[in-house]
Amino acid sequence: MSDLEQQLRALSEERFESLVHQILVAKYPGADIKRVEGSGGDEGIDSFSGMLEIGPAIWQSKHFPDRIRDSQKKQIAKSISRAFGNGVPARWTLVVPINLRTAEHRWFQSKIVSAYGGPERIKLMHGSIHCGNSLRLQIWSARCSGSRATQKDGPAQIVDGDSPSPRCLVEKRLSLLTTA
Repeated sequence: MSDLEQQLRALSEERFESLVHQILVAKYPGADIKRVEGSGGDEGIDSFSGMLEIGPAIWQSKHFPDRIRDSQKKQIAKSISRAFGNGVPARWTLVVPINLRTAEHRWFQSKIVSAYGGPERIKLMHGSIHCGNSLRLQIWSARCSGSRATQKDGPAQIVDGDSPSPRCLVEKRLSLLTTA
């Protein structure tokens, strides 16, 4: 298991959802991605882009730090059913902090992907693919440049120091989330 995957697993559910949203906003800067407050029920939507009534792109975060067992499968099935019960999304993506095992991929592909429109419509983001080079500009931490980093409601902001080095990656950002 990678260090990144361990840190993703260690996040609280709320921080994982927040991190996923921040990654999506950074990865798709012009998509106007919105986060859903889920305390009253999120209808299978944690973040979305587009108009809810006319086929949005939907991301559903499930902070399952261990495996995807029967109870987690039921939660995933309920979430996608609720999302599709309110219209047909252009895309629905499940986001989890772990890398799935072969049996978990097989279940996801046969029971979720096949049932709800195939691989063009149903996607999976998991442990090792959350982060890419496109995110480097928004996720610096103090360890990257010797600067002091702050994190309030958005991405970490650099104060008092030099520009961050290009070697800084999401793992550094995660350290801010897990220690905040």
